[in-house]
Amino acid sequence: MPSPRFALALALTFGLLIALAGCSSDATGPSAPQTPPPYPESRLALLAADSTSFAGVWARYGVLRGAQSAAAARAALLAELASWPNVAEARLAGDGASFTLEFASGAIALLITAEEGRAAAPRPASPPPGATARTAARPAPRGVREAIPCIDCGSLVLPSTHRVHLVCSDPSGAARAAAIRQGFLDLGWAPELIELSLAGDGVDEPFVPADLLEQEPYGLAVILGAGGLVADGAGAEHFVLEGFAGGTAADYGSSLDAATWEQYTDWLAAEQLVMGAAWTPGAAAPELGVWLHADLLASQLQVAPCAMVALLAGNSGGLADLLADGGPGSFSGWDGPVAAADADAALAALIEGMLAGGGRTDEEALDWLLGEDLGTSGGSHFQLADIAGDYQLPGWATVALPAEDFPAGTVSVEIEFSWESCPDYSVVGEGVPGGEIEVTGLLPGEASITTTAFDAGEDAVGHGYDETAVDPGPNSFSAQTCLADLLLAIGVYPDDPAHETSRIHVAIDYLHSNVDDREYDMDPQLPIVPDDLAPGAAIVTTTAYSAQDSVRGVDRSYVSLQCGQTAETEHCYGWLRIVLGDLPPGTESVQVRSATVDIADVAAITLAPLTEGVMTGFTTHTTPVLRAFAFDAAEDELGHTDLPVTIGCGEQEVLINIYGHGIALRADPAFVLANGQSESVITATVRKWQFGDVNEPTGDIVEDIHVEFTTDFGTWVGPVSGYSDAAGEVKAHLVSNEPGPAAVRAHLSESGGESQPVTVTFVDRISLWIDNSAGAVEEGPASAFDISCAELRFFFNGSLIAERLFGAGAGGWGAYLPHWADPGDIVRLEITPRPDLGHCDEPETDYYHPRVGSAWLHTVREPDFTHQGAVQLFAGADPLGASISGQQTVAEIDYGRLGKGGPSSPARVTRRFDPDGRLIVEITALGPRTLVWQPLTRRYE
Repeated sequence: MPSPRFALALALTFGLLIALAGCSSDATGPSAPQTPPPYPESRLALLAADSTSFAGVWARYGVLRGAQSAAAARAALLAELASWPNVAEARLAGDGASFTLEFASGAIALLITAEEGRAAAPRPASPPPGATARTAARPAPRGVREAIPCIDCGSLVLPSTHRVHLVCSDPSGAARAAAIRQGFLDLGWAPELIELSLAGDGVDEPFVPADLLEQEPYGLAVILGAGGLVADGAGAEHFVLEGFAGGTAADYGSSLDAATWEQYTDWLAAEQLVMGAAWTPGAAAPELGVWLHADLLASQLQVAPCAMVALLAGNSGGLADLLADGGPGSFSGWDGPVAAADADAALAALIEGMLAGGGRTDEEALDWLLGEDLGTSGGSHFQLADIAGDYQLPGWATVALPAEDFPAGTVSVEIEFSWESCPDYSVVGEGVPGGEIEVTGLLPGEASITTTAFDAGEDAVGHGYDETAVDPGPNSFSAQTCLADLLLAIGVYPDDPAHETSRIHVAIDYLHSNVDDREYDMDPQLPIVPDDLAPGAAIVTTTAYSAQDSVRGVDRSYVSLQCGQTAETEHCYGWLRIVLGDLPPGTESVQVRSATVDIADVAAITLAPLTEGVMTGFTTHTTPVLRAFAFDAAEDELGHTDLPVTIGCGEQEVLINIYGHGIALRADPAFVLANGQSESVITATVRKWQFGDVNEPTGDIVEDIHVEFTTDFGTWVGPVSGYSDAAGEVKAHLVSNEPGPAAVRAHLSESGGESQPVTVTFVDRISLWIDNSAGAVEEGPASAFDISCAELRFFFNGSLIAERLFGAGAGGWGAYLPHWADPGDIVRLEITPRPDLGHCDEPETDYYHPRVGSAWLHTVREPDFTHQGAVQLFAGADPLGASISGQQTVAEIDYGRLGKGGPSSPARVTRRFDPDGRLIVEITALGPRTLVWQPLTRRYE
């Protein structure tokens, strides 16, 4: 059963207010208040008793507005309200257009005077097209609905559907909604993909909060309505959005069940619903309604994490911070009052900008529309929330299937869209010859379109393939099956008598599973054009064989076989001429083999000192590691080396030097204060190479070997070379007066062998902030956290640094401690209640709130601020009831996450093969990028 308190409150509020809207509009104030209803536990329920006052305020503003400007009328009304007997307090919000009214009974009401945001035209007799479909398409009850799937590919985020929900909670905004709907139609949206939910007359069902709050199935949600600011008891301003008409449960019939109505009563009791009206030019009576508080919107607005939400209401931009967790993929709003025409034009420009030029992100489109002198309204600005990821709109397409372009017997056709830039994502559609396939959720950019024709037995009878650009928004394609040709040329290959090539084996492996692979042999001296190849993306692998079927080389390439075209690719092979250089004394033989698993077997060779040899069987364009061992006459290993070699076309000479020992290098510590005194000790340890060593030796230590050190940053203190001691070690000391990274190396003086580099980072000491937020680090004194009626003690490494008392009233404390801490230092705050301080034992008042707010510790490496961390010392207490404390050990700071951004121009896609034959696709941005390392806390310049 619905709550009788809520039903009575709303019924009284709206029934009585509408009846008395034209009364008592003189400047001397309204008539005496009515008797309050017997439900004092809800301050909002008391508004019914002040209906005459509220109607009088609304009407009085209309009188004042008729004679002067909006700003002058607001100022005059605010001055007059101080003398109204039933108005305890009236505040004009920071946006200059929202009045918070508190009546003597305690009731709170809201009056929005931003008249440009509401239409003055009368309501239409019937809703615009699409609104009447709301009954049949009414959303399912919460708990049954499912959010749309999201498309995530690297930093790219976009919805899998372009279905739009256009919501208008403004009863006079139907004409705006119709115009916005037409704008989407003009940009290529189909009518059935735009759903309208409208408040006002002429719609099938009454508008309810669920129409506004439940947006899970949509890729785009556009919400229209008046927005304003309402002040709470402490004077803080909160966003409110026009919601619904209120009334009683009976007003909604079967639209709402009892449980949902009871939920609305809970929101009312929690004061998350605010009664109010927006002043409309030319209206004789206020358009009364229930407005949704920002806290309610933040907790109840249900959207897919990849949805795009546009809130076309004044003061709505601040809601983005509340929706940061679990909110949409893109959110836009306004930072102050906004004229309806300006808001609608900015939205249209944003959508149009995101569809233009092959696809822009929401941020790029915003920059574009601001450059077109759109996105402003008076002193307000259209803005986007700073949400991680590159947000784009999807593409959708109609794919025609001409019957004459498919083999006889084709009964079904499958179309698959895929993207190299997002290999785990694809879109598949099915149709019949002579028909069309509709697909959505397409990624903007270059796509591969694979077509497969099936007969009645579900066997593939034809294939088609195309690579084409997909735009965000509508696209049109045509599919067919066809044949393709391949021109394969063989360039360089081993042909000397000892390493001749007699035949080439060709394998064409299609990347689409529906296409059968092809294999054949060819003469290395003659290119071949295979007939009747199925189109598609494929990997061509050629293997060169000798007359004895030993592998001489392998090469691969990626080809795009497209309808009626001849794809061209050239292969070649590389081999190595091994030349022996420096070897350990006593070396009798050297064995050289590949230490990398290759697609073909590479035969090992054994050489005597001062001789040469040839190795074949490598895969072109890979980088195998050669491993060479030196053996003495007893076949004991004297040393070995690993050498990576990139295989190119033709013969390459590789010089092999083997040293019996090498250097393992260490730096301690790796992070050092840049004060010219703090040292990093660089230790070079000389050891023998042993089997399995790759980058540095791990064998027995070697004494009396001369080692030299080099660095590209910092200053050496003391010797920079020396002979290894009994522990095999040589040490050097590095300092710096400037912050920065130093790459340090060590060298063997006799053989020239070099260690792997180590990095020493010289840094300033860690700066500390203590403030009230996880997300606001400023270059200067921190913003204070609230504290009153308490004693604060600040300790650093156990020493008391600061001690202060805070009495009743507004108070706060924070700290900025530049270059203060090192890793391992301990920061501690202790807060103790002090009710003995002045006024702290008195009841709480508007000016006295005993409390301790949330306190955060920020750690920052200056001056670049790129290494940051934030941790909460304590969450605070309100009111303060017991002692609280928070302690944190300062640690070395990690990099932050990659923030929102993207390439400033299209990416370059390159393909290569690893030694195991896997195709590696690398995507590289061209030109400068907007990708930045965003620290864990924000710094405002």
